[in-house]
Parts: sequence; structure tokens; C-alpha cells
Amino acid sequence: MNIFRGVAIAILLALAVPVLAQKPEPSPTQKPAPASADDRVTIKTKFTAKDYEDMLERAKKSDPTVDYAAMRMAYTETEDYSPYGGSTERRKMFTELTEKKYKESLATAETFLKTNFVDVEAHYCAWQSALGLKDDAKTKFHENTFRSLMDAIFEYDGLTAKSAMLSIGISEQYFVMGVLGFQRRSKGLVREEGSIFDVHDAENKDGESRKFYFNIDKVFGRF
Repeated sequence: MNIFRGVAIAILLALAVPVLAQKPEPSPTQKPAPASADDRVTIKTKFTAKDYEDMLERAKKSDPTVDYAAMRMAYTETEDYSPYGGSTERRKMFTELTEKKYKESLATAETFLKTNFVDVEAHYCAWQSALGLKDDAKTKFHENTFRSLMDAIFEYDGLTAKSAMLSIGISEQYFVMGVLGFQRRSKGLVREEGSIFDVHDAENKDGESRKFYFNIDKVFGRF
């Protein structure tokens, strides 16, 4: 595990319980959960870069009708999408956040979000940085966006290949596991029914273990 990933996971393990347990006031960016599994965006749902641009403008205005699961998939159709990119920026923002350089970490996160608005890690850093700066407007915006993106990821439980979480980046897999209080112990690659999956064996601080399945068709499709 590299130093950056270790720092990021350490932050998340410390904050995972409060992040998931907090019940903020209803926000305009938090959409209701899908009525049924049939309503969910799948890895095969078709989107265009124009779809992303349209949803991006609405998300910036806190439009409550934005479907963040759709927005994440639409982003993969843009020229900016790079499933392995952003490591330098994430390392910088997490380091600044850890050192409580909130102004710097917020600036780094917001600059990165200009080309990747659906990056859940950047919104998390922006939220925590704005909170440290006591900037209520930005705290609310980035917290709500972070939660909406996490809700989108958690439309699938990741327990099996059929219910795999839809991954659009390798880094976010570790982030998601960290938010749930888990750290990876081993990782494998599985091909099943025409799709490719990263499969992590992970464990939490209580010794509970589980598998995390992430569908990485979008990641592989970029190459």
C-alpha cells in the first residue's frame, strides 16, 4: 500500500462512522432511492458526453432531479475521463487536508473538480476543507454532492458479480471500502458473463471480512 493510499484510508477509517451515521437535513441534491432494481443505471446504459454536460450544469445549481448514477456513467464518455488519472491531485489534497491546510486543500479539490465533477474523493476533501474553514455554503454543497455520489455507487451492494458496484476509477474502489470501514487484504480479476470485475477481499477493524465486487468495464473500455 503506498503512502497516499494509507493516509487516505486512515482519514476515512477515522471518519467512516460519523460520515455514514449523520442524518443531515434533506438537501436539494439528494434524490430518492430507486423504486426497484429495474430503475437503476447499469454498466450498459447508453450516455453521451452531451448528457454529462447537461447534468453537470444542473448539478452545479443543486438541481434535485440530477441522477448522479447516470452522471457518473455519462462522464466516462467525455474526453476528460481518465480512470487511472488524478493520483497527483488526490495525493496533494489529502496531504493538505491531513495537515489542516484547509484553504489549500479546498483549492486543490475544486480545481480538480473542474475536469472531474463526479470524483467522490475530491468532494469529500472539499467538504471537510470547507467545514474547517467554516464556509457554510461550500460545506453544504460539497457534502450533499458527496452523499449523492455515494448513494449512486451504493445502488449496488458489491457482494457478487451480479450486484457489483459500477466503478469508473481504481482509486474510488479503495475510497468506498474505506468509507465502509474496510481495508483490502487481497485483490483479483474476474471475468464473468462478458464483464470484468475487480474483486477485493477486505477486512474491518472488528475482524469482519467480506468481498467487494467492482464492475470495471468502463475502466477497461477506455483503453
